[in-house]
Amino acid sequence: MWEKEKKHIGIKILLVLLILALIAGFYYVYQHIKVLEEAQDAELMAVHQEHQQELNEARQATYDEVQVLYDRDLQTVQQYLPGVVCWGDITTGGTAGGVSYPGVLQDEIDLHIVDRYNFYGTLENTEGIARITDWSVFTVDIPVVNMGTGKETTPTVVGRNGAIPYVVDEAFTIPADSERVAIKIRSSDEALLSSLLPEYAPALQKGSDVNPLTQGDGGINPVTINGIEGTLSLDLEIYYYSQKLNYYFTRLTPGAETEIAEGTEVVTSASSKYLDYIPIIFLGTYDDVNRTVEQLIAYQKAMINHQVRNKDRYLIIGPYYLESRWDRGTTLDLDTFETAMVQEYGDHFINVRKYLCGDGMNDAGLEATKQDTDDIAHGLVPSSLRSTADPSELNATGCRLVGKLVYNWMDKLGYFKEVKDELGITALEKQDRQQQAGYK
Repeated sequence: MWEKEKKHIGIKILLVLLILALIAGFYYVYQHIKVLEEAQDAELMAVHQEHQQELNEARQATYDEVQVLYDRDLQTVQQYLPGVVCWGDITTGGTAGGVSYPGVLQDEIDLHIVDRYNFYGTLENTEGIARITDWSVFTVDIPVVNMGTGKETTPTVVGRNGAIPYVVDEAFTIPADSERVAIKIRSSDEALLSSLLPEYAPALQKGSDVNPLTQGDGGINPVTINGIEGTLSLDLEIYYYSQKLNYYFTRLTPGAETEIAEGTEVVTSASSKYLDYIPIIFLGTYDDVNRTVEQLIAYQKAMINHQVRNKDRYLIIGPYYLESRWDRGTTLDLDTFETAMVQEYGDHFINVRKYLCGDGMNDAGLEATKQDTDDIAHGLVPSSLRSTADPSELNATGCRLVGKLVYNWMDKLGYFKEVKDELGITALEKQDRQQQAGYK
């Protein structure tokens, strides 16, 4: 009986050992498989990381390549067309409705160049460009700065520009605190006028009177006098009441009381700005009756020479109205001015009066009234293109015509060529011409 029981116990023990052996075997296999899977996962992870690194490097290479191409576009713009600055009086500043020829010029440049610029479309055989998802950052900017304001004389505009600076007309003292102090200013153009009028040189001890700030800042402030920065202001209430120009200087930060000698230069803010922009100069409308065309040309040339770049890229707009001479009822002076300026500047000169009296009405889609016809017969800009409030100013339609004329003139002279070529605009314009020819 006992022997039989022992046999059963032995069998049970063997079964238990067998089960334990199987469990151990399964566990060993499980651990081995687990180790293999972990090794495989680690290998796959390494491969994935290596692939990701390659993608990142490729993406970075793509960004770098695209950035180089984009930077080249920007460099071309900066070199040839960083911006356009329009210098003048209120005929440049614009109408009461907020329309100005510089504003229209900006619209034309945006329409034909800035908004047509498609950087993505200029790329060829660039691997991985699809990875760049935001192309809106690849843009260009070509600003048009309107530096026209007020019924300012030519010396006033040129003084704001800094080509022939304003100077202190009488010695005064800048107080230590930021209290405004009366100041008298004038143009430093006596040397220019003396060279043109040598017979009057002994009488030209001081330069011309100036009238800034009557209708706007125009790039004057902040000014610097003898190294002291401050604000030049005009008491407009007194000015409008008495027509007297009472100017004041207010230093921006307190400092030592300083004596300022007569003849000290008044450095305007705009005198060091826009010196690489393409300048458009529109002067002469509000000069006194004694202003000669030789003088006007000398001021214009001073502004051109004040530029540090683009001295060969500029436009001169001739005055279409001379306020101080209009009661003569003749355009003889304008004829003289225009003849002299076209001889001096050639294709750089725009005869706005001739255009507005000729093709301007057709370009505006206007039918000439009896008054327009009479104006044109006398060589005057048609009334339909002039302000009803002030005949020396153009209305919105006239400003739009001049703005588009200036854009087309700049284009004709090739001022946009390098930029259009680099940005791919020339190719787009060629396609436009081909399509238009195909439709005919």
